[in-house]
Parts: sequence; structure tokens; C-alpha cells
Amino acid sequence: MNDKEWISGTELACLLGISRQAVHKKAISWIPKRKRMKRGGGWEYHISSLPIKIQEAILGADTKVKTSTIDLSAFSLSALPKLLLADRRLLPTCSAVYFVIQGGTVLYIGKAINLVQRWRGHERWYQLKDREVNGTIYIAWLECDETKSLELIEAVMINLLNPALNERRITSVPKTEQGVRCRLKELMSREDPSLTVERLACETEIDLKELEKLFSNRFKKIDCSLIQILCDYFDCSIGELLVNERRSSLSKREASEEWISLSRLATILGVTSRSLQKKVKGQDWNPKRKRQERGGGWEYHISGLPEDIQCRISAVN
Repeated sequence: MNDKEWISGTELACLLGISRQAVHKKAISWIPKRKRMKRGGGWEYHISSLPIKIQEAILGADTKVKTSTIDLSAFSLSALPKLLLADRRLLPTCSAVYFVIQGGTVLYIGKAINLVQRWRGHERWYQLKDREVNGTIYIAWLECDETKSLELIEAVMINLLNPALNERRITSVPKTEQGVRCRLKELMSREDPSLTVERLACETEIDLKELEKLFSNRFKKIDCSLIQILCDYFDCSIGELLVNERRSSLSKREASEEWISLSRLATILGVTSRSLQKKVKGQDWNPKRKRQERGGGWEYHISGLPEDIQCRISAVN
């Protein structure tokens, strides 16, 4: 069978606007289905086995995109607008799925509600910068009318083009250095006492071996993308899932490390303090306090920052 006739549980969840757990419950009678071969595992379903309304939703998904390139048979990277990586500040402010291309090879695919803002502090910047030789890397983009379509289109394009950097983990928290403990076992018991690791793996489409490592605290590194999935599933913060075991006996110096200054945060994110200050004005980053050290300004408690930023901080500490 043609791979383009199969759709993953994650893609269906994005398309239908429901959770992966809800898709799994609905999908019991959807046959044929097969194990997903790519990282993260889970199931894929043949489109012909889905209810008619869902098939119609899949076929109609391309009407939510400004171009017809969501039609995989007509998709062409060369037809998309593009800019050199070095000119990323000139990108438009539109919502889009973007493609990082070098020599005709797609290195990375991502999504952005605001394309130029996304690339002001992109976590792949330094990785791509090391690959850049005389302007050989471009950013191409497929503009979307509806932001709800972004995640679905991104997932489909990653599945189709299999970019190398999407398979690599770049943000991780070493257990030995950070003293991190995963509270997955407690959260599972709180959610449903009968919930097993095997069932959780099916419902979240996370690889069973990865979940077993987290469940038994036998991990060496944590993939932040998996942590985000678990936080969404249990409706909890990253601080509720991952606990610093040293926190109960923090010294005064260690306690101060739970706060981060605007300038330090800008350095980690690879943006200027001025641009970050503008971003912070529209956010609700609390708690915060006046910085006591020379230079003044504000400090923000790490627990009050967005979870993707918390992961970035953990990865460099």
C-alpha cells in the first residue's frame, strides 16, 4: 500500500482538534492499521478504514492552505518562496510551515505562528550555522491561512521528507548532574489507578522503552518533546513532572539559581535583551522580582516561564 494513504494518530488528533487519547479510544475498530515505524512509535491508520466524515475532513484539509501544495502529489519545494539563512530577519510575519534546505536536501521542518519571530531565537540556529558555507542554506515556507492547520501540515511534511535534524534531540536534562526525578508513576496513579505504562504508550504514541525509563527513573537524558506530550496528557506543568531532588535542601546560592535575569535569558535564547524585553511585555511571566545586583532590571522565576524555555535553560545549566 502507498504510504501516503496512511495517517498517524498524532496527525488525526491535530486534524480533528482532539487529544491523542481520544483518537486511540475511537480507533479500536479502525482496520487496517499498522505500527508506525518512525521515532515515537504509535499507530497509523489506513484512510479507507476511517469513518466517512473523517475521510472528508482529511480530503478537505488542503482548502485551509493558501496554496495547493498540501496535495502531496503536487508538492514542490522549488515553488515555495525562500530566503538565505543569513537573511532570516527579512522573513514575513505570517504563520507558516518552514523548510530549512541545503543543496536540495531538507535538513529541518518546523511550524511558526509568526515566522520572523520564530527565527529570532531559533534553537537550531547554532547547529545550522556550523553547516553554513557561503550562503548554501535557505529557509523556504508554506504560508497557512489557519494556524490550526500548522501542526497537521508539519507532521505530514516530516513524514514525507524525513529531514535529518527532526530526528535529533538537542535539548535534554542529564540526570546525574541535575538530580532530576520523574514523577510519572505518581501522575499515572493520580490520573487513573488502573493506567499502565503499556496503555499510556498507546495513548500518547511514545515509545514504550522511553516511558519505562521515565517510569522507573532509569533515564540518562530526557527528550523535551516527550516531556511536553506527557505534560499535555496529564494537564500538569513541567515542574510537576520533573522534580529536582536537591531542591528541599537548597543553599542560599542554589535558591538564587531558580531566578534568571533578562540579560541571561536573552543569551540562552540567542536574542537581544531589547527584543526579549518587548516580548516579555505581552507575556504573563510571574513570579518576577526586582534584580538586586548591579544593573537592576527584572528577574523571573524559572517555574513561571513557558515550558519550552524551561527546557532550554535546563539544557545549558
